[in-house]
Amino acid sequence: MTPREIEVAQAVYRQQNDEPQFGENELQWAWRKGWNQLSDMCPLVPKEDIPYVLQRLERSGLLHEITGSYVDYKGGVYTVTKVFRKLMGYLGL
Repeated sequence: MTPREIEVAQAVYRQQNDEPQFGENELQWAWRKGWNQLSDMCPLVPKEDIPYVLQRLERSGLLHEITGSYVDYKGGVYTVTKVFRKLMGYLGL
C-alpha cells in the first residue's frame, strides 16, 4: 500500500470502527460517522485523489462501495469490510 492509501484507510477505519445501530442502513451509518469529512481527515491526500485511492482500497478488499437504490444517492460512499476489521484486530488496533 502507498502512504496515501494508508492514510485514507486509517481515516475510514477510525470513522467506522463500530457497527451500524439497530434499524440503520449502511449509508445512514456512514453519513452519521462523518463520511463527508473524510477529505479533512486526510490532509496529505489531495481531495481530487481520494476517489481513486478509495477504489484501490476496494480492489484490495479493505473497503466496499455502498450500492443500492437510495434517494439522491449517486455512489461514492464506502464502508470497511470484515476482512479489514479482522486485519485491524490482528494488528491490535
